[in-house]
Amino acid sequence: MNAQRNRHWPVFLWLGVCAVLVSPSNGQDKPPIKPPVITPVTTTVIDGRIVTRIVIQLQNAPNNMMEPAAEPRRIQVDDRANVDLVLTNLSPFDVCTLGGRTPAPTAETSVAESLVSTIASLGSLGIPPGATNVTQQLLQSTTMLTEMMTIPKTSPACKVTNDPEYTKLVQFRDDFGTLAKQFIGKPDLARTCGKDDVIPAEQFDSTAEPGQPKFLSQADLSCQIDAASRSLAIYAAGDFRGTSQKDFSLAKAAVVNAKNWYAMSIPSVAGAGKLQALVDEMSNWASDLHKKYDFKVPGDGAAGVSLALPAAPVVTAAAQDLTFTYTDAGSTPDPQTLKVSSGGAAATFSVTVSPKDWISVSAPCLSSPPCRTGTSGTSNLVVTVDPSRLGGKSMDTTSITIAGTSGVTGSAIVNVTLKPAPSPTACDLDSLLEADKILDGAKAVMTLITANNTGLQTAQAAVKTNYMTLAKVSDDFTVRQKLGIVTVPGGIVVQEFNLGTDRKATITGTLSCVSDLDGKTPTTDAINFSILYQDVPHWSASAGLLTSFQRKRIIGFVDEPVTPATTPPTFNSYFGITDQARAQVIPMAFVNYRFTNYSFKYDKHMSYYGSTKESTLVWTGHITAGIGVNSNNGANQPEFFLGFALGLNRFLIHPGVHFGRMQSLGGGYALNTLAPTGVTPPIDWSYHPAFSIGFSVRLAPY
Repeated sequence: MNAQRNRHWPVFLWLGVCAVLVSPSNGQDKPPIKPPVITPVTTTVIDGRIVTRIVIQLQNAPNNMMEPAAEPRRIQVDDRANVDLVLTNLSPFDVCTLGGRTPAPTAETSVAESLVSTIASLGSLGIPPGATNVTQQLLQSTTMLTEMMTIPKTSPACKVTNDPEYTKLVQFRDDFGTLAKQFIGKPDLARTCGKDDVIPAEQFDSTAEPGQPKFLSQADLSCQIDAASRSLAIYAAGDFRGTSQKDFSLAKAAVVNAKNWYAMSIPSVAGAGKLQALVDEMSNWASDLHKKYDFKVPGDGAAGVSLALPAAPVVTAAAQDLTFTYTDAGSTPDPQTLKVSSGGAAATFSVTVSPKDWISVSAPCLSSPPCRTGTSGTSNLVVTVDPSRLGGKSMDTTSITIAGTSGVTGSAIVNVTLKPAPSPTACDLDSLLEADKILDGAKAVMTLITANNTGLQTAQAAVKTNYMTLAKVSDDFTVRQKLGIVTVPGGIVVQEFNLGTDRKATITGTLSCVSDLDGKTPTTDAINFSILYQDVPHWSASAGLLTSFQRKRIIGFVDEPVTPATTPPTFNSYFGITDQARAQVIPMAFVNYRFTNYSFKYDKHMSYYGSTKESTLVWTGHITAGIGVNSNNGANQPEFFLGFALGLNRFLIHPGVHFGRMQSLGGGYALNTLAPTGVTPPIDWSYHPAFSIGFSVRLAPY
């Protein structure tokens, strides 16, 4: 009974395997498995040539925009197929290039050679992924301006405060403060000027005067430039992939407003001249007050201020009088500098001093005349006096004559006075100190206003640079469309890379994209591709196992005890079946001829055996024949197979007919009959067909 059950285990095993293979699912309640995201592969005709198009789709936010929806890995195409890599869903900012490609030829084996070597090796069964902010400077400007405006005015109880020039200085201080405050505006360090604070540039008038409704202060301009810069940055960082590429335009409000603001002239740049004129006047009056009351000229010791000079080379001096004062004969007044200029053109001049023992004039050029002015700036003469050499006088005068030479016109006579200084009162000194503070404060505010202008110009230049970069992206995108580098079918930007044709080879390489804003920032990770140029061959060799339902039978002697039983027992030999099975497994080599077409279209209609994009099945049909060596019947016997094969990639299933050799008893004997003594069972062999099914893996040609 046990032997009978053992005969049928191959049948039950085969039925179980078939049930698993054909079962649609292991549970009716499980939801269907969705096909994985794969790389679509289609074939089309372009300009009369058949092109295999491998589509690589980039992703939009919130998906990972650095990675495609699927990388084209292990994509198989026909031999000599003309392959295009189609990068789709691009943004106008994406500039993509094809990296180096490495071909790896496929090892190819002759089908006949493979079949022979496979048959020779057969034996018994064996299973084996901003703009510059000047708000801080503006706040500093307003602080200094407030300090200057709140300097206390001394009551008119002394000579300085009664002097008309002091009165004018204070009045100009007030005028300067009012005008400077209008130019600076109202900066707010706590305010962050963002895209919600943007005001169209046309609401301001760069030609409006301070105090008028549309006047543009430094604080207003700083805020608007900052807001425009932020808006432009937010716009440039937007997602323009897919159909959103239509939203990329230089006509968008954020872009147009940024352009208007960087082109806006800065009123405080032109207005700085008015402020500087007030500062210059205050400087002159402060200098005059010192000359009158404490006989010290503040600043760098220059006598007077430079005047506007004609462009022709005419020599002039910056002052007509120099006054030195001293407190006693043993004290020496500070030297003063006399500036000589020639209207911006090089010129030579001579220096003549009326002979006095107490005065001397020095300059490097005096040791090797003539003296020369540069093409810009001035030539400085240092005038020094010594009261101890007055010769008993308390006061004296002399002159310095400056005259052009070598055809240069112009001359100047500078009168020099040396006299004792009267002692100023405490009120006069306090008033002069106030005048100096007013002047110093105005100069400091003026310096910061100028620095603010420079910062605003720098900020405008940054916005302009960003706008021009964005304009370049737009221009480059237009050029790429005109050149056919990219196309926009259906409103989606597409770029194609032709790999050309190849045969029996795997081509690997990369695609990469960078931002056109700077030409180096990656907008995708390297997109790796692997393309196998390889047909499914018509002729192929495979090796595997064949399950045959031809009965296994081995004939020999069967010993049966003699009846009635004897002591000791004796046996008779009968001809009989010593081993048998309902089915048998045979190693087999197959030769296959593909007679059906196949498709490498990686789309939703394709079959999958796994959960990745590489787990795709290419179905093929074959006529197949096989030869194997069957050791199951007691000897290594060649046996044959004929049938069909269903191919799934390199794996084949072979239903068909097995032509196997079976034993039968010859010599006229019959089974279960007594065998003559000394006779070996005569065995006859004959081929018999039986249904079988095999499984193999393609070995050749590849």
